[in-house]
Amino acid sequence: MLANWLLPERARTMTFELMADVGASITELKRNPMRVIHEGAGEAVVIIHQNKPAFYAVPPALYEAMLDVIDDAHLVGALRARHADFPVHPELNRLISKSKPLA
Repeated sequence: MLANWLLPERARTMTFELMADVGASITELKRNPMRVIHEGAGEAVVIIHQNKPAFYAVPPALYEAMLDVIDDAHLVGALRARHADFPVHPELNRLISKSKPLA
């Protein structure tokens, strides 16, 4: 095939993992950006430029959920780091388990 002969080896073997179920070209995005986002049905849309993923268009609700997950991960890391500084004594655990719940 002539096209294979013209393309360098690395250009023929490039593959990309797309992290979205819906994709659109830059041209489609420029033509009607809201339609592209709407087609994603609340999920991320991969925007393709020259047959490569250029970026992901993420709706606001999904972006906010992503930030919440990232924030939670940072909090868990901080808690784990501080846990070593303040060990809980077994006696305290026994007292808590015997206490009555507040009404």
